[in-house]
Amino acid sequence: MKYGFIAYGNLKTEFSKKPMKVVDVIMKEVEKVAKKHDIEVKMYGVPYGVSEDFVVVYESDKGLVNYYNFSLEADLPYTNTRTNQVSIDPPEM
Repeated sequence: MKYGFIAYGNLKTEFSKKPMKVVDVIMKEVEKVAKKHDIEVKMYGVPYGVSEDFVVVYESDKGLVNYYNFSLEADLPYTNTRTNQVSIDPPEM
């Protein structure tokens, strides 16, 4: 089964006033760590309609524990994260 992880957070102070090009460089490093955990960064950017100022969508065949371990290892450019986990291709009923 595939899982999606939609992570909403606030950019850390050192990135909040910088152009997105700076965040792009940091996210390239995040993508490398994610790959080690069999997680793919699908997209990231500025969300609309939520209180957080940054969102990242991840996808993986592995579950929540793997995502948690990735988030502990990665030097994420955002903090105060809330994450929604969704089943992308749920099993047939």
